Amino acid sequence: MPLVLEFKGDAKHFERTLGAATKSGAKKVKVLEQKSVASAGKMTSAFQSFNKILGPLGIGLGITAAIVGIKKLLFDTIKFADQIGRVALRVGETTEFLSEMSFVAKQAGIEFRTLSIGIQRANRRIAEARAGTGEALGAIKELGLELSNADGSAKSFEQILPQLANKLNGLTSEQDKLRLAFK
Repeated sequence: MPLVLEFKGDAKHFERTLGAATKSGAKKVKVLEQKSVASAGKMTSAFQSFNKILGPLGIGLGITAAIVGIKKLLFDTIKFADQIGRVALRVGETTEFLSEMSFVAKQAGIEFRTLSIGIQRANRRIAEARAGTGEALGAIKELGLELSNADGSAKSFEQILPQLANKLNGLTSEQDKLRLAFK
């Protein structure tokens, strides 16, 4: 007997709540960015003052290069944190998980954009399978993946990924691993 779920609710209220949450998250990222930029400006001023004092001793050039490097690193870090925050809101995963996955992907030569698209697609396929439809449903059933927590709430991709890896590693046929992994 198929499982039928019926959801009732106020769509406008849901949209307002989701919009408010998204705006709140974006504001927090913007505040963090503004504070970081202010800190970078203070650091630059401090290093420039230090450079004026040590310049006559021939150390100024090295300090200037260090200032430029630190400033670039700080701005790149801010940009990356903003990017991860935005993707986390969009795909429903934690920023910590995305940061860890980004590091692993980078080691494998995969760009963050490609990673985020893959996670977004995986989440969509998982949601479809939970609803009893979708391209991945057969593979998920065949692997015996648990998509729900004990309380019935949906598991995140972060929770499902280790389970998926263990199930795929348990297969003996490389062809089956490939066939199931690409669903």
